[in-house]
Amino acid sequence: MVLLKCIVGVVAMLVVSTWAEEEALSTSERIHRVNRDLVRSADEPYVEDDVAYDSESERNADPCTSSGCMWPKSSDGKVYVAYTISSEYSE
Repeated sequence: MVLLKCIVGVVAMLVVSTWAEEEALSTSERIHRVNRDLVRSADEPYVEDDVAYDSESERNADPCTSSGCMWPKSSDGKVYVAYTISSEYSE
């Protein structure tokens, strides 16, 4: 009986520590964990963290900035970037 209580205690500690670790992760770390084991097919975009690209060559924005393809600045001096959050994320 004592052995059973010890085993249950250890399992409970592992569950709580795993839950606490998940709660301590930043949003970027959570996204990385979700995406890290994904296998990309040829018709899907390349995903790095929370940014998707059509190909590896599109990852670098430096060539784009020299040709004036940056997002327009609003009259209040801010740049507003449109985005969509997938319904798969609950928080």
